[in-house]
Amino acid sequence: MSIPIIRKYQKVTRNGVSEEKYIAKVYLQNVVSLEDLAELVNESSTISKGDFIAAMTECAHQVGILLGEGHPVDLGDLGRLYPAIDAKSCDTVEEVTPKSVKNIDILFRANKNLKEKIRKKGTHLHTNEVFSASRNRRNMKILED
Repeated sequence: MSIPIIRKYQKVTRNGVSEEKYIAKVYLQNVVSLEDLAELVNESSTISKGDFIAAMTECAHQVGILLGEGHPVDLGDLGRLYPAIDAKSCDTVEEVTPKSVKNIDILFRANKNLKEKIRKKGTHLHTNEVFSASRNRRNMKILED
């Protein structure tokens, strides 16, 4: 199966000029829960559902500690997690302090082989309908012809 896409009509800004354009967007399917993922792993390996969930829960705890100390975390075939910040620009070096940090976040960089595996899957058109731009899928409106 490939990645489903939809057509959206939305405002696009290029070189400071805004215009309405059609654009392809991923049509997100239902979220796969940790329980569901554990079931899939259990069906294709000798790892029990409970062991998988326990390991993932502890992994999340340890990753949180490591990222919080500034360590990138290599997740092998999945990729790497990096701590990241958004900070305001300052006129002087003295103004750059922890207070100039606006947000702390986590970046994920997928492993090269994982990205290639997904790219090989390709895409398919989920529906012929065209949706108007919206921040979330629940509020997307179908445009009338």
